[in-house]
Amino acid sequence: MTKQQDSITTPTKRTKKSVENPADSSITKVAPKAKRVVKISTPSAKANVVAETNKKKITKGASKTTLKKKVAEETAKPKAKTKKLASSKANIVADDLVAAWLCAKAMLNKKGDEVIILDLREAQSAPADFFVICTCESTVQSKAVASEVDNQWRSQGWQIGKSEGWDAGEWIILDYFDVVVHVFLREKRDYFKLEKLWSDGVFYSVKEDGTIHPIQRK
Repeated sequence: MTKQQDSITTPTKRTKKSVENPADSSITKVAPKAKRVVKISTPSAKANVVAETNKKKITKGASKTTLKKKVAEETAKPKAKTKKLASSKANIVADDLVAAWLCAKAMLNKKGDEVIILDLREAQSAPADFFVICTCESTVQSKAVASEVDNQWRSQGWQIGKSEGWDAGEWIILDYFDVVVHVFLREKRDYFKLEKLWSDGVFYSVKEDGTIHPIQRK
């Protein structure tokens, strides 16, 4: 009876040992079969897993690339994209961002300072899609900037809105419907704080070369 128990327990010990020491001669015949099974069964499954992993990586990377591309297109220099639609009385702006950019460029032509574009399309109760704001150091400059903006707008043949503030020259507003231009004296801009009032908009700065850059707001 003791011998039979030894014959039963011995393979168990050898099996356990085989895990720790694959060189055990008693299981060398089993190991190759396991390897052959792995070699036959895993390549396709492994390939599927790798392919699926790569697919997820590619998809994830593509989403980031698409997002960056969208931002780049939104903030790219849009001069070449300017379009106009025919109307019975006046042409209507086809792309409001283009119109806002044109106004910002006109401000820079007359040395307007701190020129920004506010995208208010997602802001609640906004009176326009875009605000274009700049700072001037004198009423003479503010009137010159506002005149340049209005001339550039009219030269495109776009629909004309109303304006106000020319007499004092401290805060001149040019209302072009979906685009509203604000030309401030510095102290007036600091006092009214339009940027703070419409802080839920998307802010862009416009550089002297005409490029548009997103402004990170805290």
